[in-house]
Amino acid sequence: MLELYHWEPNGDSLKMIIALKEKGVSYKSCYVDLLALEHHGEAFKAAADSGRVPLLIENGNPLKDSQFALQYLAEAYEPRLAPSDPAGWYDIQDWTGFAGALGANVRALGWHTVTAPAMLQTERKAFLDRSAALPKPPVMAGWAQVTSDAEASEDQLRLARERIADAVARIEKQLAGKDWLVGDAYSVADINVFAHAHVLPRLLPEVVDAKKTPNTMAWLKRVGERPAVQDALRTGRSNRAGDVYAPMV
Repeated sequence: MLELYHWEPNGDSLKMIIALKEKGVSYKSCYVDLLALEHHGEAFKAAADSGRVPLLIENGNPLKDSQFALQYLAEAYEPRLAPSDPAGWYDIQDWTGFAGALGANVRALGWHTVTAPAMLQTERKAFLDRSAALPKPPVMAGWAQVTSDAEASEDQLRLARERIADAVARIEKQLAGKDWLVGDAYSVADINVFAHAHVLPRLLPEVVDAKKTPNTMAWLKRVGERPAVQDALRTGRSNRAGDVYAPMV
């Protein structure tokens, strides 16, 4: 029995939902509202000793790290979504690290430029008051610190835009003459990167569009048209789920 604790279908939650739907395996969907800070509530902690979302549980065993859980799904259930050779697995690991860094920058920029401004003033104040009361680790690295703050400086947001642009340049180069990121087949590398990159034509249209990044746009369309991906994107509860970004709290 599989259980997936997840938020809206974007970022790390989206990649897990897509993978499960690509596999066609049944699972129990457990929605965790990150903006309501439900991942810090007793109900979620009763299911897991971690406040990290998404969380995959298989037969009572939690797979807490979504990057490792995604790779586990790639091999544990058919159809296989990863190469079988060592060189291919090296490439999967390489793109896994890439997706994590891209996701951190997309989340930071999206939270401060899309989600937070769209919240009503009373909603935003209530959220910030609740999040301020939560215990935080003594040291928070990188974008975890930025997304936990009430505001990000323009320099921080500029840096996020620059890092995303660099990431897109790598995707564009990798897809020259290719359909998929790793080898000749669709894999968890495509799922992982797509989960963070599919919002970029809306979040940063000056960076990602059909003229500047034709390979990336064609790949986004190719992945986005897969039935499992379309089904996953329809699982959102918010009417703007495709453009909702969670802070790191």
